Amino acid sequence: MLLVIDASIGIKWFVREDHSDTALAILEKLLTDPNRFGVPELFFFELAHTFNRLIPRPTQLQLDLLSRIVNSPMRRFSMTAELVSGIANFQAKGLSGYDAAYLALAKAVKGRWITADVKAYRKVGDSELCRLIGDF
Repeated sequence: MLLVIDASIGIKWFVREDHSDTALAILEKLLTDPNRFGVPELFFFELAHTFNRLIPRPTQLQLDLLSRIVNSPMRRFSMTAELVSGIANFQAKGLSGYDAAYLALAKAVKGRWITADVKAYRKVGDSELCRLIGDF
């Protein structure tokens, strides 16, 4: 099963927050078995935005890790007509467009969205499609 991770997981690789240890374990798996993970291209833009906002003066190690993640061979997915439809359906349930994109991708690839966003998770209500980082 493909695991679709979102930027709420990715930022925990750089900033110490709740569940950072679990996020770092996910990162280790991603770096050793990248084909098990997938993201919409949106992930990298969101991660870069949050990284630059929360870490105004990154260390060289942080920059190197960010570069390694961006260049990792994890599966990347572009927007498709199927995803546009799925995003609209999940936005109708109250998800943001970004969260809906991750969930629509997970559904399209018969995978599971892994998130740290409790509010978004509660709106989904389908644990087969979505897993909270604390339950991972």
